[in-house]
Amino acid sequence: MHGRTAYYLASTVFGVKTRQGAVFLHLRRDKYYGLSHTDVCRLSGIVENWPHPLGTDHHRGHPETPKGSESSGVLNSMLEAGVLQKTAPQRDTLVTSRMSLDGALASVGDEIVRPATVRPAHLATFVYSLLSASLSLNCFTMESAIRRVSARKARARLNGYSFDLERVASLVFIFRRIRPLLFVADGHCLLHALTLINFLAIYKEFPCWVLGVKTDPWGAHSWVQFGDYLLDTNPEKVCGYEPVLSV
Repeated sequence: MHGRTAYYLASTVFGVKTRQGAVFLHLRRDKYYGLSHTDVCRLSGIVENWPHPLGTDHHRGHPETPKGSESSGVLNSMLEAGVLQKTAPQRDTLVTSRMSLDGALASVGDEIVRPATVRPAHLATFVYSLLSASLSLNCFTMESAIRRVSARKARARLNGYSFDLERVASLVFIFRRIRPLLFVADGHCLLHALTLINFLAIYKEFPCWVLGVKTDPWGAHSWVQFGDYLLDTNPEKVCGYEPVLSV
């Protein structure tokens, strides 16, 4: 490494660029960490697996260890938090997707509606999906919940899964008819998103579970999306956020 120390993002850390700098989700610790734009530039030359587009800064062509007590303090804090490490991380089995909110988004449930009959089996499936999501979020780590969703989706892709908009729209219609009977979505975005992910998975549909952040003011949100289709949400509710992780 020509005499310089290299650092690496931990395999369970995911970053996204923001107007103020960058935000990192440490999945294993279920915590968010923020960096200013200045600190992102200072560290971009020595973090080997800096995520795109964070690693496109011009400092990348002239790597050097950040100098000064302020830079060293940021570096040490990220090392102590486990966000950075001095050894290359082992390859992780977590399969992620790159999600964007820049396209012509359409809301499945608001704009795209496919009415369907709610049957007792749908109610039973919803209850099971809700209990499973609640158990995952309250009794296990966020990382374990993410990994289960990722593994389930990876198996479906190996079996040739393809997204069926018409079928998903009908299932979202059924989901929306049942949900008000059992819980309120507002203020429970994680529970809502994971319940919907579980519900659709039982019917062999596998969209993306997305975690996003905003910094002005700070906020974190979760929703379900496939390409430009937002499932049971709308652009007004999510476009202020930057996706940091989607599975």
